[in-house]
Amino acid sequence: MFLRCSVKNIVLLCVLVILLILGSLMTDIPMEKRSDNTYHLDSYTSNISSSTVRNNHSTNFSVVRKSITVKNLNQKDLYSHPYKYINTPSKTCNHKGSKTDPFLLIIIKSNVRNMDNRIAIRSTWGNISDPSVRVVFLLGFSPFLEKFIRMEQSMYDDIIQEDFLDNYNNNTLKTIMGYNWSVNNCKNTKYLFFVDDDYLVNVRLLLDVFRKRLPSSIFTGCVWYNAKPNRNVRRKWYVSIKEYPDKHWPPYATGGSILMTYDYANKMKEGFKSIKPLYIDDVYLGIVAKKLNIPLTNDGRFHPYYNLGRIHQMYSIHNFQSPNKLVEDWKKLRKVF
Repeated sequence: MFLRCSVKNIVLLCVLVILLILGSLMTDIPMEKRSDNTYHLDSYTSNISSSTVRNNHSTNFSVVRKSITVKNLNQKDLYSHPYKYINTPSKTCNHKGSKTDPFLLIIIKSNVRNMDNRIAIRSTWGNISDPSVRVVFLLGFSPFLEKFIRMEQSMYDDIIQEDFLDNYNNNTLKTIMGYNWSVNNCKNTKYLFFVDDDYLVNVRLLLDVFRKRLPSSIFTGCVWYNAKPNRNVRRKWYVSIKEYPDKHWPPYATGGSILMTYDYANKMKEGFKSIKPLYIDDVYLGIVAKKLNIPLTNDGRFHPYYNLGRIHQMYSIHNFQSPNKLVEDWKKLRKVF
């Protein structure tokens, strides 16, 4: 199994060299910010044909950042997810060709450009022989990488991708996509573990703990309390008072690594229809969870920092710095795991 994966990785690494040569094409589609807090792509997308931008909805979420609105019970849905799948796995869950649904479904949110991270994960902690665990990657769309992602999908069959443009402000669309696909296709899965593509995950500990756990609903992660929206217009996570007027965010789990039972994931999926998305995806999940009265459980084993010496006690650690570093660290861990 490892040899076969290695051959695939060599092919994809050759592709990465080509991508690096392309240089400027590898950046996110730029967004120019206006004083009225709207974003536009006109100067860039005017040179892209309609066949390149997958549909007219692909830029809508990035074009205008709207204030958070909650649906009243007598209103129609405030948000419908209008995007179409480009790629989906064919054998991950029972509904999609597998004999059974996994006990643990690991859903990795990945930038479409981060092919090297995905290769490293598939060769290390994501290279799992236990049939009760499955791994999938969430991607947005890039007109420059479409052929390469198609090749990656044909090799690994583990990509979920829709036709919205892949950039930071569309992370919430990627998260919603992950919930929608997982809930609709993996109905007998017990736990869903959402994680970013710069984490090292201790799958063995997750299985040891949650296989022994009594079957009850849970939404858990590294939970932040009484955090405040950033009102500095120059900051990455700036949110205006118009977008979110409250002084504090509701409790939310750091979006890079969270775990929940299927029933809560199903409730969240339905709750997305009632609340317009906010571009900060982990905060948005906290807003939806509060609306649905879903309690968040703080657990220090979801570590927001990279501390390899503590990985035996942790479910996940954040920011492995580079794919090579992940592979090197994994080799060290394999000697003692």
